[in-house]
Amino acid sequence: MLFVSHNMVAIESLCTKGILLENGLLSRDGPISEIVRSYSEEKDEHNEIFHIKLPQIRWGGIESVSEFHDLDINDNISMNFSVENKGDALENVQFDFAIFNEKKDKVIHSTGRQKIESFSIESGQRRRISLEIISPKLSPGKYFITVYIYETHGRVILWGENIFLCSITQDNMNNFVYEKFEPIICPNFELSVE
Repeated sequence: MLFVSHNMVAIESLCTKGILLENGLLSRDGPISEIVRSYSEEKDEHNEIFHIKLPQIRWGGIESVSEFHDLDINDNISMNFSVENKGDALENVQFDFAIFNEKKDKVIHSTGRQKIESFSIESGQRRRISLEIISPKLSPGKYFITVYIYETHGRVILWGENIFLCSITQDNMNNFVYEKFEPIICPNFELSVE
């Protein structure tokens, strides 16, 4: 069986051996734990991946990321994304996000937590999406966000992966102790589209 993915959790659970490709060429093969470690070491905060499925869409990027180093565990995380439509109007558009730790474990996912209202992106329109995650209580480490923009009937418009989000240091924990580990959590968040 051949399984191809960037999801390290799925790869480690399904595979015993792996290969790592770089620019379409084999760069390494061996036990899956070594391949996942090599892959993770190669991916850093500057290795963002964007998949734009509709050529009419322009990703405007993420704002406020530079302020997210050495956060306190109780700090809210606020950011803005922008997307521009150079083609036909898009109706019933949805926004979703997931946050991963540096081990590529998903720790926060918005789906199902709160109802996110759909919006439209008219032809020639630039939309700004503002997201604030309320006191996410992340443990020390680096975190990355994946964002998805899609139509409610399922057609993917774009998604971006491995976008550096923030770092939490041990010094900023303020003696916080987890009473219970929850591998995927979703704290309250506020989302607005302008």
